[in-house]
Amino acid sequence: MSDVNELLKKVSAKLEEVSGTFSQKAEDALKEAKNSGQLSAQTKEAVDKIATEFNALNEANKVLKASVGELEQHVAQMPLANAKKTIETVGQTVISSEALKAFAASVEGGDGDYEVWAKEVAGVTRAWTYRHWSGRGTVGVMVANSDLINPIPDAATVSAVKTYIEPLAPVAGADIYVFAPTPHTVNFQIRLNPNTAAVRYAVEAELRSMMLRDGGPESVLKPSRISEAISIATGEYSHTLVSPTTDITIGKGEIGVVGTISWT
Repeated sequence: MSDVNELLKKVSAKLEEVSGTFSQKAEDALKEAKNSGQLSAQTKEAVDKIATEFNALNEANKVLKASVGELEQHVAQMPLANAKKTIETVGQTVISSEALKAFAASVEGGDGDYEVWAKEVAGVTRAWTYRHWSGRGTVGVMVANSDLINPIPDAATVSAVKTYIEPLAPVAGADIYVFAPTPHTVNFQIRLNPNTAAVRYAVEAELRSMMLRDGGPESVLKPSRISEAISIATGEYSHTLVSPTTDITIGKGEIGVVGTISWT
């Protein structure tokens, strides 16, 4: 049962970690309120909200721990192989549960909050949040637009997003890093039939649309998806995707960008 117990410990440790981080967040907010010398209506509302959320989520945490405890008793009677599989399945469900997501989201505001705020700035239509981007407690917000040719925002737009978001962060002065993605350029070589200017134009348009849909950070571009995009181009009868022929992984902090298209 040692393997099973180890898996149970990992689940419990995860719950403890998130609970502790949330507690620290509440303490920091209270210290900030005290240091200001007064409690504005806005600050008081924020502190009250944190306290209410903490109490509710603390109860949710207890329920989750109780569930894990009951599970331990249940699987103790199982053969090791079955027990381990059950723990892995149910343990992952606990870790990804809505209650636990609420704990994580409450640490510094939900990820969705930062993304919504970023997209309220002109020139930004897409955003992604990275927890602990540059150290514990920091938040990275990556922003992009939906331009099919150049989706990378300029420095002025990035700066405007940071200026807009900072006052909205749950705790003033939190380290927020706003940045543009690194372009992951993907080149294509295509044997096209009919190989005319009009069909080439249509294929390029479909590839750029596909990249906008599928080329987000930490995604994988499949040759089959690329080929599908080419196939739906107006006027295309047949084609061979000469390159790329293997999966292309778009990394963290990157987005895919259409590079050179070679026609054969």
